[in-house]
Amino acid sequence: MIQTTCALAKYRTVYLLKPIPEMPKNVPKYLLKRHWLGLDAQVQVLKADYKQRHQRILHSMQKVQFFKWSITKRKQSVLMKNPINYRSLIKQIYRYTRPRSFRHCEKIWPYISIRRDKDGCLCEPKYLGKPISVLSLDEISALKSDDLVIIASGPSVKKIDLNPLIQADWMAVNGSTHILKQYTNKSLQYYAVIDQGFVQDRIEIIAEMLANPTIVFFTNLFCLRKIYELIGYKKVLAKVVIFEDRQKAVYKPRVNFEELARIAQDDKAKLLWRPEHNVGFTRDMYRGYISGGTVVYFALQIAVALGYKRVFLAGVDMKNFDAPRFYENEHNQLETRLHQEFAQTIYPSFSLAAEIFHEKGMKGYNLCLDSGLDDAIFPRIDLKQIFSI
Repeated sequence: MIQTTCALAKYRTVYLLKPIPEMPKNVPKYLLKRHWLGLDAQVQVLKADYKQRHQRILHSMQKVQFFKWSITKRKQSVLMKNPINYRSLIKQIYRYTRPRSFRHCEKIWPYISIRRDKDGCLCEPKYLGKPISVLSLDEISALKSDDLVIIASGPSVKKIDLNPLIQADWMAVNGSTHILKQYTNKSLQYYAVIDQGFVQDRIEIIAEMLANPTIVFFTNLFCLRKIYELIGYKKVLAKVVIFEDRQKAVYKPRVNFEELARIAQDDKAKLLWRPEHNVGFTRDMYRGYISGGTVVYFALQIAVALGYKRVFLAGVDMKNFDAPRFYENEHNQLETRLHQEFAQTIYPSFSLAAEIFHEKGMKGYNLCLDSGLDDAIFPRIDLKQIFSI
């Protein structure tokens, strides 16, 4: 390629660009016509026009290049002490020394180590031998208010004025942290992420949140390991709270629905399970949560564990799943599986959550008036009614 480029450069100025410029004319037809007419055949585009036309792509490529460089440097500093591809080698060692039911842990071994207490709950987590400082629910519960607002990423959240709930505790999930730009007088209490895909695709959002030492960050060890890899162990300043998925516990075999139904029959498991829909709700977060198809369901289980009296859902639209999230556009929109999970998993899971709320004497309200979660789950209310509730 270099030789060819140099050969071309002898006769004309050559620019190597990525992405390839979109020219203002049909180049082959234009050149052929000019050649027939014996006229000068130059097709050009101004540098400023090129940058403006490809601004989004150039910006995205720049970010990707930075994160690739960051990951490469981190791998080199931690594992790449010689030319062997240790990451691939370690993964193969893990796979061939354990049953297939342990496969979900191949990305965290041997970077993450844990111990388990007498009840089987994970404790003393470490990353590359360094202790991970974790906060307990008791420490959080002592400082909480009576009300919790769980903020999701549905487009409706931008139409809601959350100022009447400014004194409540707020929990943002995934990219819904963008809503804070509208509420500069509000400090976020909690942030929750349990999707490794979101960590990979939106690490810049997570990095900004975790640089704040006042925020409590709810996550699992799979996401946390990826975060450490991408931004570094020392860049996580937020207070971390770690839970594990009941189906995919750390260094334990994966559990299927039938096994969960059997486990739930033991009162010590502290798990409410509905075998007719294969959905559940944990009564003890330290024994593991149930994913429920969405991080908002994870947040609801935390709300119950902390003992909030009222929980308000903002941006939980659960409809028009192909529409961008409120902070996205058609160019940077991430894929979603909510449309695949809604009828079979999400709706029956939220229905079960409503039962738990009723049992605990908690109140749940949905601030999206046309949410796909109907009033049989949580009443859909206008926030103007808040003081009459």
